[in-house]
Amino acid sequence: MALVQSRATQFPQSRRWNTVVRADNSPFGDIDELFQQLVGQGQGGPRVATHYAVDVFETADDLMVEMAIPGVPSENLDISLEGRQLAIRGTLPEVTDEGRRYWLQGIARGDFSRTLMLPTSVDGERITAKVDQGMLRLTLPKRVEARARKIAVESV
Repeated sequence: MALVQSRATQFPQSRRWNTVVRADNSPFGDIDELFQQLVGQGQGGPRVATHYAVDVFETADDLMVEMAIPGVPSENLDISLEGRQLAIRGTLPEVTDEGRRYWLQGIARGDFSRTLMLPTSVDGERITAKVDQGMLRLTLPKRVEARARKIAVESV
């Protein structure tokens, strides 16, 4: 009687789904993300980022917007405000090195845009924008009427 070593059954590699909460609450953003996971990741094809990560928060006097834009020079940014709608557009330059042969291309290059509806009105004349180590930081001062005020209560 001969002993034969059995081979363990190999199951196909399971796909890991990202569970990211999207800041823009766009129903199409979730579909885009799912599509990118299905056709891009694990298939040898490029994985394209559809949005740059953004944080929007407030202090007592300001709204703050922070957006990760690694590799995007400040001269390639265009930021505009119309009412409470903030639009950030930019370009991450294409690589012109024709000697490259990609095995994985996960960096989205070219034009991008992100539009945010601000939760309150801001003073458009006093907005400041800075880029530091790949992070865009916008300070949007709230209009005086939009700021929280303490109201004194008198006893009678």
